[in-house]
Amino acid sequence: MPDTPDTSPDETPLAAFRADRRRFFSIQIFWVLTTLAVALFVGNLITSGQNLLALMGVVLIAQVFAVTMGYRRVFSVTWYLTDRRLIGPRGRSLLLLEIQKLIPFLGDVQIINNDGRRFRIEHLADAKEAIAQIEAARQRRDAAQ
Repeated sequence: MPDTPDTSPDETPLAAFRADRRRFFSIQIFWVLTTLAVALFVGNLITSGQNLLALMGVVLIAQVFAVTMGYRRVFSVTWYLTDRRLIGPRGRSLLLLEIQKLIPFLGDVQIINNDGRRFRIEHLADAKEAIAQIEAARQRRDAAQ
């Protein structure tokens, strides 16, 4: 397990959550194809011929650019689970006892804390396993209190 950022010496790292490439690309391919299908349908209503090909090219280039930027953003983020808290990007920290709800959604884990703020761990290979690990750590922390 890589070293977790900003942990106290008596804090134990339990897990690290990173995006899964297979899940990321399968979702991105779905959205690219959906966008192209909508653009093709709308483009056929508005224009035809060379203009339609130019429209498809512009939409495809925009989608490739969006996937590239999304890739850089998603794979630069790692969430760390310790016996006390969940440490997110940019040093964001969430105490385990502050977590109110964990919701799996399409490979992501949405975290809602007691204040109602929402956080998201994106494109996990197994979101339910990540939730189980966070819940187990939260229950152990609750029992220790």
